[in-house]
This record gives sequence, structure tokens and C-alpha cells, in this order.
Amino acid sequence: MSDIGHEFETGTRSAEETFPAKASALRKGGYLVIEDSPCEITDISTADGGGTLTVTGRDLFTGTTRTGTHGPGDDVRVPVVGRSDCEVLGIDDGYLNLAHASTGSPEDDVALPDGQLGDNLRKDFETSGDLVVTVLHAMGKSAVASYRPK
Repeated sequence: MSDIGHEFETGTRSAEETFPAKASALRKGGYLVIEDSPCEITDISTADGGGTLTVTGRDLFTGTTRTGTHGPGDDVRVPVVGRSDCEVLGIDDGYLNLAHASTGSPEDDVALPDGQLGDNLRKDFETSGDLVVTVLHAMGKSAVASYRPK
């Protein structure tokens, strides 16, 4: 069985958005759906002698901290997280015009990130024009996780 914390697909989105797992198989750094949002697990603690797991995670798309509690034998949903590298072709009305690095196929529904990541990406693109972004896809959503020079 593969490590639940590192289920990745490369390329485009998956038809399956989540898969079932036992709460006892969760690990820090892995993924879990908490409050209907895909999250990276940042902490797992046990209470009352190991009967309840408290799982804290960071929402992959908003950065919000979310917490859920589960029994070790509970079935939980783990998001399928896809990752793709795309060349930035342009920035238009707050969205990135992208071409997948492996296939060249276009993608134009990924928003320019908010905050420092988005500000730096825009500035570096205007300066050099040759950037590659890493886009995370999970549960029907996409967001830029990082970028680098081409």
C-alpha cells in the first residue's frame, strides 16, 4: 500500500477526487479532507488514551488551519492531489495563461495567487518572462504552489 501522505498524480486532474482510508493510517505531511477542504496534515495528537485522534491541517488553497477528530478505526476521505508544472505565457485579469510543460496544452483557469507569492510572481514575470509554476489540483480546485525560473 502506498504512503497515504504522498498520493500525487502528475498532469491533469483526476476523475476521482478522494479515496477512503482509516484514520489510524494518517501521517503528518499527508493529506486529509477536513471540513470539505483538502488539507495537508500539520499535526496529529491523541486524547483519552489513544481513543480519539485530533488532526490539524492547512487548507491547500486558502492556508486556513482546520481541525477534525476521528476514532482510529474511522473511515476518512483523503484527497487525490495532482501536481503539474506549467510555463507562464501571460497574466490577464488576475488569471495566469499557462501551458503544461509536458504536453503544451493550455490552462487558463488558475488565478494569480494572493499575497507575496502572487506579487513576486507578477514582478518576476514582468522582469524575465520565463517562469514555470507548480500548480496543485485537488477536489476540482487549482492553485499555484510555487514558481521558478524556466
